[in-house]
Amino acid sequence: MSVRKSNTPPVRAGCQGASQIHPEDKGMRLAIAACGTSIPDAGDGTPSHFDCLPSELTSRARWVLWRDGKVPYCARQPRRRASCTDPKTWASFDAALAAHAADRNCGLGFVLGDGIAAVDIDHDTSEAAMFLLETVGCGYIEVSPSGEGLHGWALSDATLPRKKGVLDGLHVEVYNAERYITVTGRHLVNEPLRRTDCILRLSMALARETQEKPTGFTASTASTASTASTANHVEDVPLGRFLPKKPGERNGRIFEWCRYVKTTHPDATLAEQIEYATRWYQAAQAVIGTKDQSVTVNDFLRGWEVAQPLGFDVKGMIPEARAVPVPDLVEKAITPHVLAYQLCVVLQRQHPDRPFFISTRQLGQCLGASHTIAAGVMRVLRVLGVLVVAKEYTRTTSTRYYVAPQFLDYGNGGRDE
Repeated sequence: MSVRKSNTPPVRAGCQGASQIHPEDKGMRLAIAACGTSIPDAGDGTPSHFDCLPSELTSRARWVLWRDGKVPYCARQPRRRASCTDPKTWASFDAALAAHAADRNCGLGFVLGDGIAAVDIDHDTSEAAMFLLETVGCGYIEVSPSGEGLHGWALSDATLPRKKGVLDGLHVEVYNAERYITVTGRHLVNEPLRRTDCILRLSMALARETQEKPTGFTASTASTASTASTANHVEDVPLGRFLPKKPGERNGRIFEWCRYVKTTHPDATLAEQIEYATRWYQAAQAVIGTKDQSVTVNDFLRGWEVAQPLGFDVKGMIPEARAVPVPDLVEKAITPHVLAYQLCVVLQRQHPDRPFFISTRQLGQCLGASHTIAAGVMRVLRVLGVLVVAKEYTRTTSTRYYVAPQFLDYGNGGRDE
């Protein structure tokens, strides 16, 4: 997962940067984030602070008010309690903002769902907290009402196995349904929300931490616990469903195993990956004769480079991709399949520092075309200089690409007409 490094958070045109103090905030105490950004205390939000909220939030009628210890209330009937499972108690952003203006003793809240996810870090505005939120792909990050925590927002409708826990000393909660989260408008980072599978990975990491770490586990004990933790984790996994049952199934099964491990243990070290491959090889021997252990380890490591984690869905990226602007030359060259260009840009933006992979079969399904047509479109994108080959196709590895920087940054927003 990649991390943006910036001392000044990017903001949209017409928005005040988070390091600036709004006129209404004179005399208010400051919450100082260790990442170098100073922001006004978010406990008494004013309408101007809500001017630059992401459109992905303001366009959805999922807004509530909150007061009395963060109890949610209906914006249209401010004395009636709202429910995170009853859309009839929610309102549009404009209605909620008007209700907030009429009663400044309440705050604004957003009911998660419809693809909107949020990460809540309590009692920490440090660089480590910002690092985590940016690593999981939160495009919009703001300070909590107390000024002592952070909220990050992203797009994800994955089923989350765990929603609360402690990760690297941070108290983290992650939700994308049946919860509401307070909104202050006091942003540190203000970019469009983007779909990311890292929300699912964060949830899985919380589940692993809860299951695996003994009481008193700290960063100082991580290195000594690593080997035992990995071995125990592998032994607990039901390997049976990843083992070949008959000739011809070996390659498919080991790739499924690799994909499962990459989902549940995405940060596995090289030594741990070899351990996973070795355990699979040892278990497979009892079922069917297979290739040498060194070949199995090599196949597993190759698979790790290209395998997408479970829950990854290229088709799920299509709504986000359609908002990517397309240069005129590209549009003329690959119409009616400009979605191929847009998907490549979205895939690259997920991990800007490393190449991406998309099979022609996956791309063809997204385009509603054959894999042959999809392959032809990718060739045209290479000729145009949109795609730069990071690693050529071989018998054992698929082609991996980078999107050239000038195309990755093209438009900086919605599609140009």
